[in-house]
Order: sequence, then structure tokens, then C-alpha cells
Amino acid sequence: MLAVVFAAIGLVSLAAILATAFLQGTVWPGFVLASYFCLPIAFLLMAALVVWSVLARRRS
Repeated sequence: MLAVVFAAIGLVSLAAILATAFLQGTVWPGFVLASYFCLPIAFLLMAALVVWSVLARRRS
């Protein structure tokens, strides 16, 4: 669930960056930081979930 939240925050901030760039405005640095950190964290959490699921399946 946490990975989905991080991915959603990262994608919303990325969409805000793209919309601001499309409208030729100044991008707020908070959106940049959110996309830089939230998307990789979400990817690592999803990868950890897959690895944990494989290990749990091998044990049973």
C-alpha cells in the first residue's frame, strides 16, 4: 500500500512539473524533489514486495 502511495505522489508531482513546463512557468522545487525521491522509493518497495513474495512462496 505504501508503494502505491509513493508512486501516486511521484506521478502527480511529475504531472505538475510537465504541466508547469508546458505553460512555461517556474517549477516549484518541491515537485522536483517529490518526483526524484518518491518514484525510486516506490520502485524499491515494489521490488522488495516481489522478492518477499517469492521467498514466502518457496518456503511453503
